[in-house]
Amino acid sequence: MDELLNSSDAVVIIDAFGTIKLWNRGATILFGFESDEMIGNNLVQIMPERHRKAHIAGLKACNSSMQIVGDDITTFALKKDGTEFPCIVYVINFQFEEESYFLGFMKEGKFPKAVQNEMKLLKDVLHPILESVEQTS
Repeated sequence: MDELLNSSDAVVIIDAFGTIKLWNRGATILFGFESDEMIGNNLVQIMPERHRKAHIAGLKACNSSMQIVGDDITTFALKKDGTEFPCIVYVINFQFEEESYFLGFMKEGKFPKAVQNEMKLLKDVLHPILESVEQTS
């Protein structure tokens, strides 16, 4: 867990309702919000208004089917100062104590191929960890 918290990559965990449960140092650097400003708030706070309804609908669809896109999602996000920027998000869903959660890795801009490969390696390392968490709950 320390690796996630201290990662320079933005890592955010939300629950099935979009409530932020983890906001790491990388997310603070990327978005400008400290973790105590974000934990307990809804993820839509960092989304442009025009994307919020789609996000909420997407969460509902994922919660009902527990399927999540395994590819990078290109979207737009908001920094604390209101600046909008292109953001690439890779989302993994997991269960803990019979609750659904979504873990997102985020980077600004479009990913070059090398970064895509790095994200895939991180996913390959993280999946067994999340599976072991699910088995212990």
